[in-house]
Amino acid sequence: MGALSRVPRGRVRALALAALAAAASACSRGTPASVEAVRLIAATPGALPPTYTLADETRPVLAAPTERRLDLPVPAGAAAAYTFTLPEDVPGDVIATGSLQRAKHTHPLPAQLLARGRDPDGSPRATLTLPAAALGEGPAATLTLMLTTPPETAEVETVSEPVAISGGARLELAYGLSPAAGIAGAAPVAFEVAAEAEGGGTTPLWSATLAAGHADAPRWIEAAIPLAALEGASVRFHFRARAGGVGQAVLLPLWADPIVVAPAPAGAPRRRNVILVSIDTLRADRLAAGGAYRRPMPRIDAFARAAVTFTNAWSVWPETSGSHMSLFTSRYPSEHGVTTFISAPPPTLELLAERLRREGYLTRAFTEDGGVWAHAGFARGFSAYAERRSADFVYRGEVDKVFADATRWVDAHRDRTFFLFLHTYQVHSPYSPPEDYRGLFKDVPPREPAGLQEFALQYDQEARYADDVIGPFLAHLARIGVAEHTIVVVTSDHGEEFGEHGGFGHGRTLYHEVLRVPLVIAAPGLLAPVEVATPASLLDVAPTILDLLGLAPTPGQRGASLVARARAAAAGTAADANELSRPIFGEVDRTERVRFHQVSVRRGGASAIVDLANGITRCYGPDDRNELRPERACPELAELVELHRKAAVPVGRATAERPVDPNLIEKMRALGYLE
Repeated sequence: MGALSRVPRGRVRALALAALAAAASACSRGTPASVEAVRLIAATPGALPPTYTLADETRPVLAAPTERRLDLPVPAGAAAAYTFTLPEDVPGDVIATGSLQRAKHTHPLPAQLLARGRDPDGSPRATLTLPAAALGEGPAATLTLMLTTPPETAEVETVSEPVAISGGARLELAYGLSPAAGIAGAAPVAFEVAAEAEGGGTTPLWSATLAAGHADAPRWIEAAIPLAALEGASVRFHFRARAGGVGQAVLLPLWADPIVVAPAPAGAPRRRNVILVSIDTLRADRLAAGGAYRRPMPRIDAFARAAVTFTNAWSVWPETSGSHMSLFTSRYPSEHGVTTFISAPPPTLELLAERLRREGYLTRAFTEDGGVWAHAGFARGFSAYAERRSADFVYRGEVDKVFADATRWVDAHRDRTFFLFLHTYQVHSPYSPPEDYRGLFKDVPPREPAGLQEFALQYDQEARYADDVIGPFLAHLARIGVAEHTIVVVTSDHGEEFGEHGGFGHGRTLYHEVLRVPLVIAAPGLLAPVEVATPASLLDVAPTILDLLGLAPTPGQRGASLVARARAAAAGTAADANELSRPIFGEVDRTERVRFHQVSVRRGGASAIVDLANGITRCYGPDDRNELRPERACPELAELVELHRKAAVPVGRATAERPVDPNLIEKMRALGYLE
């Protein structure tokens, strides 16, 4: 990660955005009060800006502290004073933060300045105080440290390139302190923003003081700074930090995503917002249009009736990470490379949020703990990416909190043009519906095999609970006047098997129950309500959003816009032969005790699943939509699979580095994702 500037004037490039451009096809009534005019953290082609995570929320930053991760074993019965060997290249004073995992519990490590010394052989060593949870009898522990080197200067500063200030503009940013600033005896940190005019002279604009022990210190704090006094000027912004009181100066400030926001030009057409809702693990047949027999989601069903519903939509990967990355890139997992929980796409591959941010959209995400971790690349392009990382286990489901956060955020930003991504694990296993929902649907005869009926029932109860939270959020958009100029997509990343093919869960097969997903797109004034039965893929979502916004397609995308098909269906025009015979592919390539490596194709109602691990191909005819009666051979479909394998080659080189967040590392290790 990059270091904070230690010289009087560190520079960051300013990037002027085409934030005022809008396509005529994406117009609606009204003009937004303000638009993003200038980003002070510029995206460099082929490189990613530094980011930092506070309180489970990741944001791009002007600069990040100099940090080094270190994993250490702690034997049972260790003393409170724990001494270990430091890497030779760790300079000067070092502050340790992080966490300790013992058994299945993770405990935070308070920030502390390390006592340094030398081993008899001359190797550098350091001593820290272990948390009480590491002491006494019991299993060995694993200590994940983040070693932070604070600047040695009395002040740190970062300076922008010149920015032209228009009338009514304001500077928006977030600020915070690295956890390492919380050592005992640290002085509060004074944050200051000043403007330097071209002719010389610096004008103070804003200041705030934050102590590491303050209740706000562990999280991002947002600020909006009026720039009326600078109207018409070209200025450089100075972002400074210094000791703001008594104590040791530990200058580890964080400045997140500063942008200049200005009123939209008079008469400019309003661009559409975009809200993308992903209900993780939701099967297509839990919506009425998908054939639900219990009807667990009446509110979303009602929303779908006023939108475009694609009843033949498919995922490309039966797990969270790979599927969502395909949703954001319109590329297959074999191309973008996100096939594990700890891999990320190459920097050269542009994600949907990056594209929309480049077009001037304010981008925000509220997600839950799991496979859409920020470290896996999902935070790229977002001004702020919030994760609800559970303290105990992954996939607990917090749909109420996610959509409460989203409601507050939309209320506060309704004057902006935004892209909002919302993700919940509420219907993902382990199924634990709220008490009030555990009596639902017991009078509806189950259709699943006997051993899995209770799981399927709880799954539907969870779906109803999710529906009771998401439905009011969608209604709120209409109530506050946001829905009329907002494109809303409701979908899922994959489904779930309840014994249809002798298994349970997802991630190992490519049968219809784990790949068929709901896909609902509402675009008032652009798309009329209709059900569309022609094949669709999650690869099509990003191209469809760009098309509805009047933006050019992203080069290399594998999906296709669904806009023309939706409009034709609404007009009563039948799909042509090419649309009906479009092949839809799926992939899985992961290893547990054995390797699961398969490719599927669906075309014209028929399907084939090729198991590349054992060479077996299973074929299913158009009259076997549930894929229960395999046929002997399907050479045309098998040939399509082979062509797909040759065409879907990796883009650049995906990374597979472990995340730097120590708490996340320990959780992934506890869950078996890391050794």
